[in-house]
Amino acid sequence: SLALAADRLVNELSSLATWVPLASKEHVKTTFGLQAIPMAWDYAEANPFGASTGSIERSFETVSRALEHLCPLGEGHASVADAREVDVTGQVIATDPPYYDNIGYADLSDVFYVWLRTTIQRFYPDLFKTLLTPKSMELIASPSRHEGSVSDADSYFEAGFVEVFRRLRSTKPNTPMSFFYAFKQSESDDVEGLGSTGWSTMLEGLLQAGWKVTATWPMRTERNTGLRAGQNVLASSVLLACRPRGVDAG
Repeated sequence: SLALAADRLVNELSSLATWVPLASKEHVKTTFGLQAIPMAWDYAEANPFGASTGSIERSFETVSRALEHLCPLGEGHASVADAREVDVTGQVIATDPPYYDNIGYADLSDVFYVWLRTTIQRFYPDLFKTLLTPKSMELIASPSRHEGSVSDADSYFEAGFVEVFRRLRSTKPNTPMSFFYAFKQSESDDVEGLGSTGWSTMLEGLLQAGWKVTATWPMRTERNTGLRAGQNVLASSVLLACRPRGVDAG
């Protein structure tokens, strides 16, 4: 809980935290309002010894309150593994797939990793062996990982995506695989209309890996208000249920 509270302080006390001048509720906006680090021309400095956002007291209270209400019904286990190599035989899969080039999780994690490595490395030495988060195996279409080549980044992502979901076909039989997808990107405009590379790559990868989509269910997962002119840029996520496609399917 102390490590989680420290993470909240990192998010609220950085020089990229800005001020929200709403008449109804003036407050400090945290560094990560999005899954990115936007440019900030000026920053708001919260009082770590006060009792509002950005304070040590509020951070510990928030984390403690969340932990008190978890109420787990069973014991869970988490492990770190490469999805292209992990054995999922007989398992039920519910996941959130990689988002093409939309979110650089490993890069963003470094903001918190360096602080966690300083504070809790002695308790979890295996998790903090490296100075920064490992990035070479991350499944993302980032040209910076491929000497600036967009085509190589795309090929790496697409091949890895198919490899992962082909391996997931060994899951528990007669049970659908489900995953959430929330991706908004319109970048190609040709004779067939406006398309999204992220969506088309994901769907094509599922087909190549031997899956078929049997059901889709849009779900409201975002608030009505957002960070751009009072509106959220994405209204919902989509839940897709998939089953292995027969070898004789068209």
